[in-house]
Amino acid sequence: MALNAEYVPIADQEYVYVVLKNLFTGNYTELQKYWYYNVYPYQLGVGAVYLLPTRILGNYSVSTLQCIQAICGGIIIFTGNEIAWRLFHKERLCIFYLLFAICYVPLHLYELYIYGETIGVCFLQLAILFLLVLQEHEQWILWKKIFVYIAMISSMIVSYTARKALIIVWIAVLGIQFLRALKGNRKSFMISFFCVLLMILGQKTVIQCVEHQAEIQLSEGVPVISVIAMGFQDEDPNHTGSGTYNAYQINLFWENNFDVAKCKELSILNIKQSIVRWMRDPIRALEFFCDKTAVQWLEPTYGSFLFTSNMTTSSKWMKAFYSDRGYQIFYEIMNQLQNVIYIGVLFYYIYLAKHKRQEWEYFLGLVLIGEVLFSLLWEAKSRYVFPYIVIALPAAAMGYWYLCNCIGKYLKPRT
Repeated sequence: MALNAEYVPIADQEYVYVVLKNLFTGNYTELQKYWYYNVYPYQLGVGAVYLLPTRILGNYSVSTLQCIQAICGGIIIFTGNEIAWRLFHKERLCIFYLLFAICYVPLHLYELYIYGETIGVCFLQLAILFLLVLQEHEQWILWKKIFVYIAMISSMIVSYTARKALIIVWIAVLGIQFLRALKGNRKSFMISFFCVLLMILGQKTVIQCVEHQAEIQLSEGVPVISVIAMGFQDEDPNHTGSGTYNAYQINLFWENNFDVAKCKELSILNIKQSIVRWMRDPIRALEFFCDKTAVQWLEPTYGSFLFTSNMTTSSKWMKAFYSDRGYQIFYEIMNQLQNVIYIGVLFYYIYLAKHKRQEWEYFLGLVLIGEVLFSLLWEAKSRYVFPYIVIALPAAAMGYWYLCNCIGKYLKPRT
């Protein structure tokens, strides 16, 4: 698709692309004058993630980045299939997974989007795969394990630098390792905890290196609590749904001259006001969170059509795809596929509830529960849910394997 249109990065994509361009050319003028990086300094890291492959290819054009992400898309499908096998060890399961992954069009569309979604999920799944390999081969000799740990931690750092919200996955990993620690395997929990600390430190180091290279000193950025405060607000000037973006945190940060402490104080006050409002009207609170959940989890394209539609020139079939009629067809197909995936996930949870399973079989279920809870707190946007739907595809495949197995047992003649 990247070769059939001239794609123009806008909004946050543009700022990420500017970071890459400045690092690639060595001219940091734009980085030094854009105040926006004081609001979201982590975007320095997102742009830096693309630097190594573009250095190797000798080109930082948008189409080059999209081709890199297309390769990442292939790696996502491969690693997802491997993860499905190593978690559940069911042969037919991989058929269901590959079918879902190939048909899941948002996965392929986001390869056009110059941000952290595709590359973040790619390296996340690589890291998960390395982790599962280590769990299966605990008796490996030391040098082999060190090599895989280095690959895993490197992948974790790239993934977290590209998409910070993916830390939810590693919280789920720590949850699984904690359960195993209760059974006596404390070593795995301590190693995983140390790896997560290295991941966080690695992301901060990448940002500091970019700041040093560009000779800039940025603020800490918008406090997390300010984004949560916005996610609790009823104000919806764009008519996009409860808890969606309304520029509250940016305006607050700007009005208080990038004073992080003051912004935290005002944001906490704003959250308290929202809670008081809901206590006075619980029905309204329920409606708010139901609408906020629907905005994110029931939008079947997960923003993939909207965020990849900005093109100056495109081929005939791309114009047809991104037309109003094309969108209607795409939306309806994705709506049905979303239903199929969610039904599969439901049967996955039934599979977990029916019998006692191995700890790692609960992993994807913990990840999804964590993301649902996170989506209730954070800014509402279906794009933020997209990575977790990709991660959930093995769970949906497991659900259909379990369903087919139950049907097979029911239809099997009794002797």
